[in-house]
Amino acid sequence: MRHVSALGPYNAEAGYLATSDGLSRVSTHDAGAPTVDDSRMKELGDADGSVSLPERSWNWAFGLRGVGGLLGYIVVCSHSVPDEQGHFLLSTLVGLTSAACHWRPCVPRGTTTPAN
Repeated sequence: MRHVSALGPYNAEAGYLATSDGLSRVSTHDAGAPTVDDSRMKELGDADGSVSLPERSWNWAFGLRGVGGLLGYIVVCSHSVPDEQGHFLLSTLVGLTSAACHWRPCVPRGTTTPAN
């Protein structure tokens, strides 16, 4: 999630992973991070969508998707709506993160490539 800010004036405020019990928030080391409404995250179902965060004019939950469906979400915020290029960059990063999350269970500990 720390790479989001390298793309422009954006911050990754929260991460969620899909579990058998629903969405589970990924803990962050930023104790001062704003709180995302977890019930709103559940309302999104499998869709991307707007979420509410204080003092931010644009907040979006990008779905992490794999072959089997939703893997989780990255919640990104900014003080302004991203332009076309910014949205493309954020969507691309989310797509790459989805691929990494999808392949992660296939990678044996201590290796960097999927098992053959």
